[in-house]
Amino acid sequence: MLPRHLSLFTAYQLPADNEPLRTELKTAFEEGRKIVVYVLSAMGEEKIVSMRDRE
Repeated sequence: MLPRHLSLFTAYQLPADNEPLRTELKTAFEEGRKIVVYVLSAMGEEKIVSMRDRE
């Protein structure tokens, strides 16, 4: 289990096949926004599939 404070950039690779999501994630981190990231896990692989701002 990864520590809660570990950077998303360290824990997961950014989605290479979804440029709009990749750009939005980078922008959110640069702006210091709090976000929720949804990760799909299957067959031993994990992938960021979407995100939203935390309320």
